[in-house]
Amino acid sequence: FTGLIKTNTGLIASFQGNYEGGLYRSLDNGTTWTRYAGEAGVVNALRDAQNIFYMKGIAIAVASDKFVYQSNDNGTTWHSIQGTWYN
Repeated sequence: FTGLIKTNTGLIASFQGNYEGGLYRSLDNGTTWTRYAGEAGVVNALRDAQNIFYMKGIAIAVASDKFVYQSNDNGTTWHSIQGTWYN
């Protein structure tokens, strides 16, 4: 996997890969995992999640140099953060 974070309600892990890649969430300290299966475009982008962060109740997933997603509900839903990014 490429990242692991602890949220208020469990764990979120990112795995890179074409078929199995994406974000997974565990609500039982890693015993079982559920893959995020929301909107197709978001699911496809999150297959390339390289880094995930959690701070002040917000989870952030960096899917590439162009896609950054945010979850305000401990990984239940994700949405794109729009904006202009500079190097």
